[in-house]
Amino acid sequence: MTRRWRLFPKYALLIITLVGSMLVASGAIGLYFSWRENKANLIALQDEKAQNAATRIEQYIKDIEHQLSWTALPRADADGDPLEQRRIEYLKLQRQAPAITEVVWIDPQGREQLRISRLAMDAIGSGIDMSQEEKFRVASKNKTYYGPVYFRKGTEPYMTIAIAAGSGGGVTAAEVNLKFVWDVVSRIKIGATGLAYVVDSTGTLIAHPDISLVLKNSDLSALPQVAALRGPGDGPPLLARDSNGEEVLSAHAAIPTLHWTVFVESPRAEAFAPLYATLQRTSLLLVAALLISITASFFLARALVRPLRALQEGAAQIGAGDLDRHIEVRTGDELEGLAEQFNRMSAQLRESYAGLERKVEQRTAELTESLEYQTATAEILKVISSSPDDLQPVLEAVAERSRILCRAAGSRVWLLDDSPSLARHLRARTGYKLEDGSESGRGDLLPLKATSVVGQAFVEARTVHIDDVAPLIDKQYPDARASQERHGFHTVLAVPMLREGNVIGVIAVLRKQVEPFSSGEIRLIETFADQALIAMVNVRLFNETKEALQQQTATAEVLRVISGSIADSAPVFEKILESCNHLFSSTEQGILLIGDDNRFHLAAHRGIARDRLEALFPSPVGSDFERAILARRPLHYKDVINGPDVPSGIRAVAEHIHVGNYSQVFAPMVWEGRALGTLYVTRQPPTGFGETEIGLLRTFADQAVIAIQNARLFNETKEAL
Repeated sequence: MTRRWRLFPKYALLIITLVGSMLVASGAIGLYFSWRENKANLIALQDEKAQNAATRIEQYIKDIEHQLSWTALPRADADGDPLEQRRIEYLKLQRQAPAITEVVWIDPQGREQLRISRLAMDAIGSGIDMSQEEKFRVASKNKTYYGPVYFRKGTEPYMTIAIAAGSGGGVTAAEVNLKFVWDVVSRIKIGATGLAYVVDSTGTLIAHPDISLVLKNSDLSALPQVAALRGPGDGPPLLARDSNGEEVLSAHAAIPTLHWTVFVESPRAEAFAPLYATLQRTSLLLVAALLISITASFFLARALVRPLRALQEGAAQIGAGDLDRHIEVRTGDELEGLAEQFNRMSAQLRESYAGLERKVEQRTAELTESLEYQTATAEILKVISSSPDDLQPVLEAVAERSRILCRAAGSRVWLLDDSPSLARHLRARTGYKLEDGSESGRGDLLPLKATSVVGQAFVEARTVHIDDVAPLIDKQYPDARASQERHGFHTVLAVPMLREGNVIGVIAVLRKQVEPFSSGEIRLIETFADQALIAMVNVRLFNETKEALQQQTATAEVLRVISGSIADSAPVFEKILESCNHLFSSTEQGILLIGDDNRFHLAAHRGIARDRLEALFPSPVGSDFERAILARRPLHYKDVINGPDVPSGIRAVAEHIHVGNYSQVFAPMVWEGRALGTLYVTRQPPTGFGETEIGLLRTFADQAVIAIQNARLFNETKEAL
């Protein structure tokens, strides 16, 4: 069906409205940048005028200084009267520089010898002492002196310029009329009321179009733009205030040689007047455009509301379940096409409604299964949190939930086990549930080979799923024969527990019938494997933390005994041996000290072999054994009786005391390069000591050395007193 109209003409007015909004934004942005550019141009103009005025004033002063420098040149007629020649030079200077009203020559001793003036009588040889005046002291050091501005008779500004006088020595000082500076600032105009003025380094006004302000010796240092010159910034702010408190745009230029600053200012209202007018005109146009857009939007909305309302009512009835509802829209555009889509959708809904209940039931079953899985994982996490130091409850919960949720005949958890009497193998930590509710198979062993499903999962570090293991017993899994014949299982799932790429255990789930596990069940068992691994890590961390705390407590208790038994090391030795017995589950522990006779003496011992050991000491110190002590190297013998690297003397002691085979560690006791003795600990059966335990033994040995030295120093001090 060909539509008579499209949405484009109907939405044209809406687009125009959007364009109007963009025009508003564009106008606002344009006004903003126009304001910035206008202000920048005004500031640039004022900066230029201020810099020009500063340059002219500085050049004016430089010209005066240049004219003065001519009087310092050597004269050709050196035979004449020097004072008369200098007077003639000063007269020439006044003719060439009308601004100089008075010239004074001060001899090298600082006394006035010549004064030529336009405003007073000339003076020769007056001898007035000027040696302490600033102009003489500065100019006599070959520096140009610029004096402060002053007003002669309260009418015109003057300043003093003094330079070295050249031949004949002394200083030439000139009084300069600064009316030229007033002329410069008076001619600067910015708009109708803008002006320029000059201040010195203290903020005192020295030139202004209104000469009365200058004659009042006005102090402008309180103005923001003037005060900013003495601050840490780069200069006065752009928006400053004049002496009446009105905001002005201000620019300045410094005259470094005179320490003056020229300011050029214009009232802010006057400077921004053209911009304000433009802003007002643009705002009126934008308001008019917005009113037009609002009117157009109103008519457009009214034109759209009728078909949209029909669509809304029809969609509401369809959503309420009235799938026979037919929506009638005759607009000839996309809205009519949308109504047709709604009608086709309701027809399709009627067709698909019949199968919806079946899908809901299927999804409900999936959600129920997922909820059961989540509940099971939550229960296992609860067991993990309640058994931080015991792994077995977690493994039993994992096995039980795996069996129930997978509808299996049994489930077992196998962990890697190292036994001194056997090779590495897997040991069943949970049993196989029998039909009568009993359990069997706990403690079963499997070799670490791929000759069983569990062994294959361990060796290959992957999940192994066998639909029926019975046909594979003879060829592939011979180690599973006894278990399969005893329990009659067929389908087996073995999931490894991986930690940093290493397998430390396997969860095996068994079914007596041939019924493969689903992908969801496999993912569930893999989740259980991760949780079991978390439990293992938690137990290990808990035990390590507990062990570290016990070790710290033991060393602290030994230090406490050391501090309370300064004169006698025996209580410290007893406490160290008691701590060794408690922390290492050791059977025999003691301390051997090297006496002055270079023989080992049994200083302390805990254990059943004390009497038999006392019969062996004192004994000579072997050279190899003593070198090991001085090297601060612990000696660790995992198997004293059968070990290949055990010295004959240590093996002889073991055979003499008749306590059976054991592991033994000797921790060296050294003070300032001298061997004091050793701390020894034995453990049965001979399983050896870990690195952490050996490190703690070294700490106890060092504490024993501290106790020995404390007792020695105390007794020496006591004898000296």
